[in-house]
Amino acid sequence: MEPSQPPRHIGRIRLSEIAGDWSENQALNPRLLASEVAGAIRSISEPGTPVAQGYAVVIGLVDNGPPAGIVTMWALADYFDGVSSGCVPDSMVTASGSIRAGTVLLSRSWLDRLVTEATECAAIASGLAQIMEAVPVQFGSSAALAYIQPTPPSGSDPECLAIRQTQQRQEGERSAGESLETAEQRTLLLEHENAKLRAQLASREHQYQQAQEDGEEHRRAALEERRQRTLAEEQLQDNAGIIAFMNPLNPLAPVEGQRLVSAWCVLTDNGDMDVVTQTGVGLKEHCRRWLTKLGTPTDVVVKRFVWALAWSARKKGGAVAKRQTEKG
Repeated sequence: MEPSQPPRHIGRIRLSEIAGDWSENQALNPRLLASEVAGAIRSISEPGTPVAQGYAVVIGLVDNGPPAGIVTMWALADYFDGVSSGCVPDSMVTASGSIRAGTVLLSRSWLDRLVTEATECAAIASGLAQIMEAVPVQFGSSAALAYIQPTPPSGSDPECLAIRQTQQRQEGERSAGESLETAEQRTLLLEHENAKLRAQLASREHQYQQAQEDGEEHRRAALEERRQRTLAEEQLQDNAGIIAFMNPLNPLAPVEGQRLVSAWCVLTDNGDMDVVTQTGVGLKEHCRRWLTKLGTPTDVVVKRFVWALAWSARKKGGAVAKRQTEKG
C-alpha cells in the first residue's frame, strides 16, 4: 500500500519556526528530519548554488538589499544540520554575512517537497539499518567473536539515494502506465463518441437526402398539376362555345339543339360507343326511347333526331359509324 501523501501547504514560513512546525505536524523526529532535509538539499545542489527565486525571501532585503540568491542551498543545509544537533540556530550565514533566521521566509510548497523526499530517504535508511543489525560484522580469529556496531545509514548516503532513484523511476513508470491507460480509455471513449456522431451525421444526411427527394417529387407533382390545369383551361377555352351552347340559362341556345347534343352524349357514351352496332337496335328506336323520357315524341321529332345524328350525306362521323366500302 502506498503511503498517504501529506497535505500541501501554501504561503511562506519563517526559517526559525520550521522546527516547531515539524514537531507538531510531522511523524518523523524533527532532529532526524532536519538531518535528512540537509542531506537531501546537498544531494541536489552544489556549493554556492542559490535558492531559486521565489523559494526564499529575506525580510527587509527584498527591495533594497543584495541581489537575489543571497540564500544558498548549502547555507540552508548547514542551518538544518544545526537543528539536527538539538540546538536551533538563531542565525544563518549567507553571501552577505550572517542574518537572523527569523528574517528568512521559505516557500511552504517547496519545503513540503523537500520534507517528502527526506522522509522517503529516511524510510529507506531505516530499512537498511534493520538489515545491518540483523547481520552483525565479526572480526578476530578466536572463538570469542567480537562484533562491530554498524553506523546507522543516512538517507543521503549513496546507497539510499540509489534505492530512492530506483523507487522514483518505478513510480514514474507506474504513473506513465496509468497515464497511458487513462489516455487509451479516453481514446476509446472519444472513438465511441465519434462513432455516435458519425451515425447521427449519416442519419441526418439520409434525412436530408430523403427531404430533397420528397421536395423534388412534390415539385414535379405541382408542375404536373399546373400543366393539367393549364390544359384544362385551354380545353375549356376551346370549348367555351359548346359550354355556352349547352347552358340552359343562355337565351341564345336552342333547346332542341341542347337535347340533340344530350342524346348524342347518352347514346354514344360521350363518343366512345356505336350504339347500333353494340345493341343491334336501329338508331331510330334508340332516339324514340331517349325522347320518350321527355314525353311522347312525334314521328317528325324522331325523324329529325335520326337525320341530325346520322345524316346520310355526311362524310364521316355520326351516331352510327360509317361503314368502309370493301374493294373487290
